[in-house]
Amino acid sequence: MKTAYIYPYARMSANPYLDDFTASLSNHINFINISNPSKTGILNLYAYLNKIDIVFFNWIEDLPDKRGGLLQVIFFMILVFLMKRKRITIFYTLHNKESHYNTYRLLKKFLRKIILKNADLILCHSSEGINILNNEPLVKGKTLYIPHPFRKNALPPAVKEKKYDILIWGAIRPYKGIDTYLQYLESKNIIHKYRTLIVGKIFPEEYEKELIKYRSDTVQIVNDFVEDSTLNELIGQSHIVLFTYNENSVLSSGALIHSLSRGANVIGPNTGAFKDVYRKDLINVFENYDELIEKINSQLNSTFNKSEKISNYIEENSWENFGMKIAGWISENE
Repeated sequence: MKTAYIYPYARMSANPYLDDFTASLSNHINFINISNPSKTGILNLYAYLNKIDIVFFNWIEDLPDKRGGLLQVIFFMILVFLMKRKRITIFYTLHNKESHYNTYRLLKKFLRKIILKNADLILCHSSEGINILNNEPLVKGKTLYIPHPFRKNALPPAVKEKKYDILIWGAIRPYKGIDTYLQYLESKNIIHKYRTLIVGKIFPEEYEKELIKYRSDTVQIVNDFVEDSTLNELIGQSHIVLFTYNENSVLSSGALIHSLSRGANVIGPNTGAFKDVYRKDLINVFENYDELIEKINSQLNSTFNKSEKISNYIEENSWENFGMKIAGWISENE
């Protein structure tokens, strides 16, 4: 069995994607660092260089935003050199077109070039990611597209009485465009038309001020992390789960996958994984806010049920199947 290191894996930043990823490959790969999460960021990898065959990198472009980020970038560059010398396989998952955060833009582009040049295997969870990489001469022949996997759970029974027309959930960040969406509704004098719940931890703190001015009897804004059990209830109580992303950085979305796994009626931007799932006739997508309002109104008046299609898609793209595909791909490229 091969031995691997996965980044990032820190005690204070539990990520269900990384947990599911490592679990899906547990019969094929021993992830040596998951029993001892890092407190030192990328520096932690140095302790394992003589013990691993593979390193799995995720969101490496956000390294400059970490504590001591500039120093971590320097150590990462040295690590890449050492891993190539030691013939350690570098596996990179491209989650986003670019960092969501507008800091250190040039440095992040440089990091992206470094990881694309030196990675041996590059995974994308959207076909658009592959299209982007096809324009990169450094990555030819080392990419693979697999849709973002699902946990295999039976879809819950539909809740007939809906408490909300629209649910927006997850980490509430400026790049998701929620304030811009609410501003549009207000400009069209239709913000009170829909019973809307926005729930999730808002960051940065000043962004809350941009949102709470839209709070009303019909627009609820809850600045708090929501546990999965409560979230699942809220999805069941909502006609639509809406993703308002308004910028070009988005490729894959764990929140989309979680919402679909609960049988949600999803509307999202016509980009990345949203576009892929739309092509499977499982969700609706929009290009602009005028079109979005048309899609919302149509969805609220529809009784069409896509639960069987969603169930089949989940079964086809389970974490179990994903693990077997990745293990086979790694073996083919040894």
